Amino acid sequence: MTTILVASDLSDRSARAVGRAAVLARANRWALHVLHVCAGEEAAARTALEQELADVGGRGEGVRVDVVRGDPCDVISTAAEATDLLVLGEPGRRTVGRLFTGTTAERIVRRVSTPVLLVRCPAKRPYRRTLLPIDFSASSPAILQTARELGFTVGDCVAVHAFATPQVDMMLQASSISMAGVREHMLAEQEKAERKLAALVKEADIVARVAGIPIETTPASAIVAYAQRLESDLIVVGSRGHSRLAQLVLGSVASHVLAHADADVLVVPPVAAMMDHLADA
Repeated sequence: MTTILVASDLSDRSARAVGRAAVLARANRWALHVLHVCAGEEAAARTALEQELADVGGRGEGVRVDVVRGDPCDVISTAAEATDLLVLGEPGRRTVGRLFTGTTAERIVRRVSTPVLLVRCPAKRPYRRTLLPIDFSASSPAILQTARELGFTVGDCVAVHAFATPQVDMMLQASSISMAGVREHMLAEQEKAERKLAALVKEADIVARVAGIPIETTPASAIVAYAQRLESDLIVVGSRGHSRLAQLVLGSVASHVLAHADADVLVVPPVAAMMDHLADA
């Protein structure tokens, strides 16, 4: 049975994470493990955690509640390795340069080899519209597979690739290419991206629309803007690997998405890390 771990520090952000975890557990009949790492009186913390869970309708069969002492990052990271999905409240909005530099949630994402769902929106219903940004790297099939296996592709899914376009003014000034020629070139790039996306989606056994979108400033900005236009409630991104350097933890695209998207974000670890995790499970 799939097991989902949600860690709560009893804050409002964590309450949203507990709510989302409860919705996922009910919808998919997953085992739910709710964990709080406390520094104070354990009985009081357990009462508060039980109330938080009751408020979101999370009590029931298959639900385990633990209150333990220790370092939150160490305890949660260790517990996550025995689960299939870790759910955390969002670490807070910041600039990309300062994202993933110190909070407990940020340090946990750097350390675990389990997919991590960072929740920023109240969980009123299962996810309805998932955005799957694909860069055609070697990790792209694993990202799609993880999203499918966790049940995040059952609603309206859109696989998207942000493709680079030449600066229109530069093209027009540097050659005899007309505006119509520029549009034709961009359409050809879009069609090429969408053919590759369709092949990946089919291979992953996912029913999804595909869209190639032009980059006006950066790939990440294009992805965030497209997610907002679609009103996506979940964005799936891949991380590059474990590192203490912020841009190498998730890559600039994923960091920007986490900092600026309105939706919840699922962070999929690198293929090698996930394989190690499955081997140890």
